[in-house]
Amino acid sequence: MKKLQIDLNYCYGIKNLKYEFDFNGGKNYLLYAPNGMMKTSFTKTFSALSHNKKPCDEAFNRPTSYTINDETNNPIVADDIFVINSYEDEYFSPNSAKLMVKKDLKKSYDDIMEKIQLSQHSLEEALKEYFNSNDVDFAKEITSLYGKSSIDFLETILNNAENDLFKQNEIHLNFKEISYTVLFDENIKKFCADPKNIEKIEDYSKCYDELLAASPIFKRGVFSQYNADATIANLNENRFFDAEHEVILNGIEKPISSIAELQTIVQKERNKIFKDDKLHKKFDKIDSELNKRALFKFRGIIEAYPEIIPLLKDFESFRKMVLGTALRSCKEFVLSVIDEYKKSQTLIVKIKEQAKSTRSQWDNVLDIFKSRFTVPFNIEVPNMEDVVLNNELPEFKFEYRDLETDEKVPIARKNLEKILSQGEKRALYLLNIINDLEAIKQQNKSVLIITDDIAESFDYKNKYAILEYIQDLASDENLNFIILTHNFDFFRTCSARMREMINPRMVSREKGALKIENPRYVFKNPFSEIKKGIYKNNDNDIITAIPFIRNLIEYANSMEDENYKKLTSLLHIKKDTLNITVKDLENIFEKSVTFSEKLNFSNGREDEKVYDLIVKTAKNIVKSGESSIDLDGKIILSMAIRLLAERFMINEITVVDKSGNVLEEVYKQNNQTGKLLGQYKKLCSEQHDNILLMNKVSLMSSENIHINSFMFEPIIDMSIKSLVDLFGRVSLLVD
Repeated sequence: MKKLQIDLNYCYGIKNLKYEFDFNGGKNYLLYAPNGMMKTSFTKTFSALSHNKKPCDEAFNRPTSYTINDETNNPIVADDIFVINSYEDEYFSPNSAKLMVKKDLKKSYDDIMEKIQLSQHSLEEALKEYFNSNDVDFAKEITSLYGKSSIDFLETILNNAENDLFKQNEIHLNFKEISYTVLFDENIKKFCADPKNIEKIEDYSKCYDELLAASPIFKRGVFSQYNADATIANLNENRFFDAEHEVILNGIEKPISSIAELQTIVQKERNKIFKDDKLHKKFDKIDSELNKRALFKFRGIIEAYPEIIPLLKDFESFRKMVLGTALRSCKEFVLSVIDEYKKSQTLIVKIKEQAKSTRSQWDNVLDIFKSRFTVPFNIEVPNMEDVVLNNELPEFKFEYRDLETDEKVPIARKNLEKILSQGEKRALYLLNIINDLEAIKQQNKSVLIITDDIAESFDYKNKYAILEYIQDLASDENLNFIILTHNFDFFRTCSARMREMINPRMVSREKGALKIENPRYVFKNPFSEIKKGIYKNNDNDIITAIPFIRNLIEYANSMEDENYKKLTSLLHIKKDTLNITVKDLENIFEKSVTFSEKLNFSNGREDEKVYDLIVKTAKNIVKSGESSIDLDGKIILSMAIRLLAERFMINEITVVDKSGNVLEEVYKQNNQTGKLLGQYKKLCSEQHDNILLMNKVSLMSSENIHINSFMFEPIIDMSIKSLVDLFGRVSLLVD
């Protein structure tokens, strides 16, 4: 993308914004927007488009219109936009699995597996038919019996089919009538694991065993009801009785000569056991617990098949018995799978080992993250093999680490986020974002990336780490960044470090519309700019220099320096404030700072009072209607507001305190505005509205005048409109 033309009207909080972003020459954009100006609304607009949705005006439902076109005047599409929000709780990158896949290994694995999967598919279809279910992943069910994942299905079958599963006691249930998912539901497993229920099941089992021992037909572990049913089915299928054969059962004197007779005898013996009063009472106790837990479907199963109750005390063995019986019924398919797998087993094992050990793009992401960010946690993917070869989603395993002792403890992500600081949570979020960005790089196509305060809440080390990473990405000709921030320190740092690849801009409001413009104090030292203005006799720069030079005098000399006191009289109303002239100010500047040129800003106005110049200049700023982010204008307005407010409070206090003692005491102390406000509240307590106004002056103006260490973000961040309104209200009290 070479250019991006935007024209937004009533898109969330943006009433109007028109601008052309020019990405030619590999330049990206960095936008500084004070809080409440447009940052979130801009992000939400592009986020909506990236999800194929239309932006809107959420608050007032005003008619929204937008044009967002590239250099060919075509609208950009959803796939060409990626939005990084400041923070999203529990965000999970959908690209993690893509980055973990090693394509060459995946292709080799798929080629080998193609033949095997045909026989495996046949087995899985046979199991689905046996269990009358298309919803169950039986490969996963079988492998889970041995603590394996579904990718190990072939090895599990190879190692356990004939050695274990085929040797299980058979149990024939009619899965046309009952559901596998109901029978082995997780809630049933919990029910069977409850010690109280185990006791009831064992009590039932003991009684059942006693009845079984007394049976002439059934024998526990040798010939069960399932064996009897299987025998009857086998005899019937092979037309045993049609050949006039007979069966003699233990305890039954008369030979049996028909299927009907055999079924009747077996059912009679079965009823004798399960309709026993003692056993029935045992069943009622279990039934009561099932009703409490609303496990009604399972209750229906054991009511139809009470013989499975004794098996529930070892739930997993019972499940193995059921699955083993099913596999035995599909034995020809099982043996076919084993045969195909054995042919390629060595190569498959080798590929799986490579899948675990070979580096992927995901490993690169982790390297980027670990090398740049300092965080108290580690991340592993225990199912990497499944992700790479079986298209499964990654299961992240977190480990919390004590950075001082290096002590480690495994922890779930939800619990990890509870103990991480806000900055550390953002780092975890950023790991997922790095996943997304690295995946975008692999697409090798033009993508617009919008970032919303990506460095918020980070310490300086991690903040610089983010900056370096963005710098690396910004050099990719396919990626175009628009980086949004309300952190002026980050704005200046990012502008300086990425000077060759970024266009820094500031957002301001003018007559209801938003404006994106070049910044004044980013690449240039504010002192240098102010000095140039002083040489040109620019009143804005002359007045702006007053608090700067006052601070320099304090650092170089002391607060007792006469020139320091004179400049203080231009920031607070003192006895000499109204008498200090422009010529006096010029002399102070020349004595306090080394200038390369002779100062001449007092020429023709030597006797003009600096106080009047400050107020007049503030009025000119207000008249200009300029709403851009301007350091000079905000400092001058703040100075004028405080001088006017102090003059008003002094006048009001003088009316009440004729002696002048209160003011004499105030002049001796630091924090003059605060002391005056305290006395004004005390002596003029009935002036409620004006007291509220003076409170606002104290709150808004002080920090804008004392620019220590040149950290002027509070001044930049404050709305010029707020200062203009405050200046107008205070002016009315004095004029």
